[in-house]
Amino acid sequence: MAILAQLDLTTSINNLVATMGAAATVNILLTNRTNAAINVSVALVPVGTGVPAAMHWIDYQVPLDAHMALERTGIPLAMGDQVFVNPSATGVSCSVIGLVI
Repeated sequence: MAILAQLDLTTSINNLVATMGAAATVNILLTNRTNAAINVSVALVPVGTGVPAAMHWIDYQVPLDAHMALERTGIPLAMGDQVFVNPSATGVSCSVIGLVI
């Protein structure tokens, strides 16, 4: 496994965290560094699509408690697929780690 992308997320926008340079199986890790709960949404967008649409969200407005982490594991992605994350407040970081196939 290797770190494929990391980002300190901007609030209330669809942050592009990773565009896959090759097919990979990934884990997405979100960490709330604040003293308050923050809602997070995670989208997986297929190559050629561009921006998240309703069908791309795998998590939507999920509460991430203060100082807690959320992990989604074993997600297969193709070359060119994108990972987007949208937090409701600042203080959330995201790491995409994976095994390139």
